[in-house]
Amino acid sequence: MQYPCKDKACAIQACIVRNGYDSSACQPLVAAFERCCVDALAAKTPGAETACASVWRWLDKAAAASALSPASPASPAGHH
Repeated sequence: MQYPCKDKACAIQACIVRNGYDSSACQPLVAAFERCCVDALAAKTPGAETACASVWRWLDKAAAASALSPASPASPAGHH
């Protein structure tokens, strides 16, 4: 199954790694991913709920981890 917004999720991962796990540098990419997910969910695109929900959970954990320490958060499974 192809997941909608996968390219945007991968771009966020690459940006976060490139910026030393500082997600604040990647906010335009996060916003683009969120717009993509909202559109995909509204269109009831197959795979949207699963793909978007898993990445949103990971982004929440990554943001919490970066606020607590400089340690690297784990990347979401299957989003490369």
